[in-house]
Amino acid sequence: MKQMEEIETEKAGVPLQKKFTLLIILIIFGAAIINTVSYFTLESQLSDSIVINTAGRQRMLSQKMSKEVATYALGIRRDANREKALQTMDLFDRSLKALIKGNEQWKVPATKDSKILKQLLVVQKTWSQFRPKLESVLGEQNSSQVSEELRMALAQDLNLLVVSDKVVKLYEQQAQQKIQNLQMIMVISFFILLVCVGFIHWFTVHFITQPIRGVSAMMKDIAQNEGDLTYRFTVKLRDEIGDLQSWFNHFLNTIQSIIKDINTNSIHLNDSSKTIKGSAIEAEKVIDDILAGTHTRAAAIRKADPILQEMNRSSTAVSQQFEELIQESSETESSAVEGTEAIRRIIASMDKINQNSKKIGGIVNVITGISNQTNLLSLNAAIEAAKAGEYGKGFAVVADQVKTLAEQSKNSVFEINHLIEMSAADVHEGDRLILQTGEILHALSLHVQKNTAKIGDFSKIIHDQNFKIGEVAEIFSVVLQISDNNEIHLKNLADQTREQTQTAEEMNLMAKDLKRLVDRFEI
Repeated sequence: MKQMEEIETEKAGVPLQKKFTLLIILIIFGAAIINTVSYFTLESQLSDSIVINTAGRQRMLSQKMSKEVATYALGIRRDANREKALQTMDLFDRSLKALIKGNEQWKVPATKDSKILKQLLVVQKTWSQFRPKLESVLGEQNSSQVSEELRMALAQDLNLLVVSDKVVKLYEQQAQQKIQNLQMIMVISFFILLVCVGFIHWFTVHFITQPIRGVSAMMKDIAQNEGDLTYRFTVKLRDEIGDLQSWFNHFLNTIQSIIKDINTNSIHLNDSSKTIKGSAIEAEKVIDDILAGTHTRAAAIRKADPILQEMNRSSTAVSQQFEELIQESSETESSAVEGTEAIRRIIASMDKINQNSKKIGGIVNVITGISNQTNLLSLNAAIEAAKAGEYGKGFAVVADQVKTLAEQSKNSVFEINHLIEMSAADVHEGDRLILQTGEILHALSLHVQKNTAKIGDFSKIIHDQNFKIGEVAEIFSVVLQISDNNEIHLKNLADQTREQTQTAEEMNLMAKDLKRLVDRFEI
């Protein structure tokens, strides 16, 4: 970690709010003092203006009453001027007393300045000397005496005017001094204000602006993605600024931890996105292969479906043919049984023919014997005819014909006997063949019975197979529908996998951007 940035500040024992409160109290207190002094100074100036006006009026009153007394002495409107002169003298006297002792009605304060008071006493003494002379002038009726008194009074009036003028000047000097004091107070207040403003500026810069600028600069660096998160503030203040620095250090620690986690996670995210992308690509290939296989299987199932339908129809036809074959086998069995019975009847008939042949042989033998005897008789007849001569020729002819018939009969009998023997042999052979045929027909009947049973069993198997083929056809239809649905789902899955691949690429780019952003920070 780099060397930490330090903000050199003095330790403070009170919070910033109390500092500002104390500073504001001091400023308010100083301003209150200045305003109080200024107020009382201005109030004093106001009373001084009344006093100065009163003191200045004293000079005017001294001149006025001298003029009125002189006018009275000259005999011009004496009563009116005498009355005016007495009123002016009374006003002068009351004004002088007000300047010395004060007068609330006139808002004239009592004079406390010893120098002015001393001069007022001089005026009072001069007035005490001047007044009787004026009263003497106003009381005289003799013109010559009035003139003398007037001359002496006017001479005294000059002294009263001089001492009164000195009082006015002293009041003016006092007022001028107060104005100078007020100016001095204003100048001092201005410099105090400058000092206060400078102190506030130093305090604000030293204790507030500089630490806040440090925090602001750090925040600016972080906001501009160029911050060094290894910097920390050395907290030396025990106020709100110190709390701000302390909490900002905690904030930097948290941000640094988060940035480190983000950096680690961005690396993992980059690796994971690459892995996901590779897996998605492989999955996309596998899904494409599965989709191709599913498409091939669906095509095969579509091809197999009509074959199964044809097998089902063929199996049904075979089952029907087997039923017909069973029926024909039953008929063949019946025919075989009937043939066996017929063979038996034929054998019986052949036995009868054999017996009749034997009887015919006996008859033929009898005929042969008769033929032999007839031949002998014809021979005897021929001999007797030869013996008879001419008379015996007709009998010889008969005997010869009888001999010829006997020979023919004998020959015929021989042929018949030969035929009978041959017939007997044929009958015997036919009997043997018929017996053999009967045995064959019996065996055939047994085989037909067995085959009929087997054909029945096979027909049942064919029927069951036909039913199962129907079920297989239905299953193939369901499998085809499922295959079509799977193909649709696989296409959707392939699209989703492509989107996942695209998302993985975007995640990879985001991870790179995030890594690039994180690399801007010094952690």
